[in-house]
Amino acid sequence: MSYDVRYTRNGRVAIAYQVAGDGPVDLVIAPGFASQLDSLWEEPRLAAFLHRLAARTRLILYDVREQGLSGLGRAPGLDDAVADLEAVLDAAGSERAVVFGISQGGPTAIAFASAHPGRTLGLVLYGTYAKAARSGDYPIGVAPEEVARFADHAAEHWGGDAILPLFAPSATGDAAFAAWWRRSGGAALSPSGVRTMLARRAGLDVRGELAAIRAPVLVLHRVGDRVNPVAHGRHLAQRIPGAAYHELAGDDHLWWLPEPGQVAAPVLDFVRRGIRPELARPRG
Repeated sequence: MSYDVRYTRNGRVAIAYQVAGDGPVDLVIAPGFASQLDSLWEEPRLAAFLHRLAARTRLILYDVREQGLSGLGRAPGLDDAVADLEAVLDAAGSERAVVFGISQGGPTAIAFASAHPGRTLGLVLYGTYAKAARSGDYPIGVAPEEVARFADHAAEHWGGDAILPLFAPSATGDAAFAAWWRRSGGAALSPSGVRTMLARRAGLDVRGELAAIRAPVLVLHRVGDRVNPVAHGRHLAQRIPGAAYHELAGDDHLWWLPEPGQVAAPVLDFVRRGIRPELARPRG
């Protein structure tokens, strides 16, 4: 089962989004790199993850600009990403939502929560970071030369399986999953788009926004994550006031593997226990 794709605009850029479910709390996913709405529902475990969320919330999904079904514009900066997320919420009639930032969507979610506290019911951060690149005051990041090597490798092998073991070790050897991965990645981004997204990742830094977040926060991170090491999640949990931290077993970066409930269950528990229902219901 899939859901109708709708479009909204931020300036001249069309942003594709979907709404699934009709629960009392709006939950919007700020996606990571290589989002493609149509293909989300074609992978059985990912579809099960999304259906599980949609059964208990009003789930809002979108493709970031330059990816999937969304339009092209200038190279997306963080301000653009936050404005695109706001445009999607406006179009979906959502006054307030739990914002679920996944991987590269995490800095967008953090910046949105800091800039729009009145619209942020809660913040969930999975497998993400405040800053990806290494610097003198952030030694847990990735060295610039490593980022450049990975960008070259990913772009050269995009449309194949070369980076799949990094993102989804548990799916190695699964031919059906590998076929979906190739199809979905190719539909989401071109090789040049991969380079653009990874270059953007290297420049993100929202450490200055963390102390300003006042919404309830849940940080989830897999202890063996090979894309964004667990030190990033620990850093977020230590610096966001009152954040709850749940360290997960395993080494998959993809959040719905090896089985959907490992991440879906704590997210839904956070929504049920951590969000005041009288704040959640009004919608435009």
